[in-house]
Amino acid sequence: MYLDKITIADIERFKVHRLQVVCPTTVNIDLRTCRATFYVAKQWGLLTNNPLTNVQQLKIARLDPVCLTGTDQITLLEGICEAWLCELALFALNTGMRRGEVINLRWVDVDMDQRMIRVPDQEHFTIKDDKGRVIPMNDPVYGILHNRFSIGGYFFTN
Repeated sequence: MYLDKITIADIERFKVHRLQVVCPTTVNIDLRTCRATFYVAKQWGLLTNNPLTNVQQLKIARLDPVCLTGTDQITLLEGICEAWLCELALFALNTGMRRGEVINLRWVDVDMDQRMIRVPDQEHFTIKDDKGRVIPMNDPVYGILHNRFSIGGYFFTN
């Protein structure tokens, strides 16, 4: 099918067909990719309109986050043999930071006096949503950070 012959009805049929094979989130990603492709084709003068302009993405039900119970956390930590990895897991559990955020945590982003951790967007590491945030330190996190020493500016090295 030629690009200029694709209609909204074709896109809607595509959505129904894709939903039989993949999850709604993947269909929405496909739609965004197609919309961007058609946008570029329109910019290049290959099309006069973008058929995906008015196509709605699928509604995705928001799920409650899955949290580990206290027992689950203990079971997880007891299953880790290496002390440094157990400390890293405990830190992640108590801060809710993502793996890349923990690995890229620098001393300059931590305020021990105020017991706050800044998670900024960095030149070599981009955080989700490109928005920084501030995470308060609870006692276990404070204890972990208080007992560490600086190697190259990062908290967790090796």
